[in-house]
Amino acid sequence: MPIRGAEVLEQRSKWMWDGHAAAWEASFEVLAKWASTHRDLKIPFDEAVDGVRVYRWLLRQKALIREGKQPAERRRRLETLPGWSSGG
Repeated sequence: MPIRGAEVLEQRSKWMWDGHAAAWEASFEVLAKWASTHRDLKIPFDEAVDGVRVYRWLLRQKALIREGKQPAERRRRLETLPGWSSGG
């Protein structure tokens, strides 16, 4: 990709080169939207929200925290959500 093309992409507010980070951000945004709307994180197990299996994603994030594998910044962001609990 030409350098100018890369610069244009990087100027976009939500652009990320890392696909895993982008997927995490997208799932977090869906979860944050749910938390803001419902003021809790009581998501039905089998419900997909905006195409994301949020409950399963949330369980995985909690497991990563328990295992000490969740980056501190992500943990802090999760902890700011209404209804957050690090329990299972």
